[in-house]
Amino acid sequence: MRKLRVGFDLDEVMYPFVASLRWYRHHHHGHALDTMPDPAEYEFWSAWGIATREEFLNLCATAVDDGVVFRHGVPFPMAREVTHMLRGAGHEVHIVTARFLGSPGKAEEATRWWLAEHGIAYDSLTFSHDKTVVPTDVYIDDRPGNYDALEAAGVHAVLMDTTHNQDPSCRRRRVRSLEQYASVVDELARTRKGLVAL
Repeated sequence: MRKLRVGFDLDEVMYPFVASLRWYRHHHHGHALDTMPDPAEYEFWSAWGIATREEFLNLCATAVDDGVVFRHGVPFPMAREVTHMLRGAGHEVHIVTARFLGSPGKAEEATRWWLAEHGIAYDSLTFSHDKTVVPTDVYIDDRPGNYDALEAAGVHAVLMDTTHNQDPSCRRRRVRSLEQYASVVDELARTRKGLVAL
């Protein structure tokens, strides 16, 4: 079986970003939970009654600085188990996340704390909007644009199925759980040729 470089996004793949931000806005700003529905698109601030992208990013930055977003939240099911299983099978786990919100260093500090707190295993952690910056054989993300960029770079991309990335006109590989993603990795390791061996 080939040993692969397995990539992971964090937000809405391992980490419940939407739920964490919703909790923060409800408890810190008094907004009713029913005014913050599950996103139907990636840029969802208008559905929450937020007027502009700048206002949304300011909310996110404050939530990071206040120690809620990126630091608190229960990992998606099997996040810990899957990362340990993959590394136990000899694969490398590489996390690439576009977290630059809040005061300098706050997002990175919160991210490293959260990963350690929940025992999520990884070989590298990179902060970048470009998910192709770390060479991987297979990568899971929730953003269709990142999926397409990874595919263009020759990576076997997988989309975490969420309410905000539904597009019937585009056929992209999808999984509904990290456990299913681990099965994709296992199948690739057993059958696909031309991947980078470790």
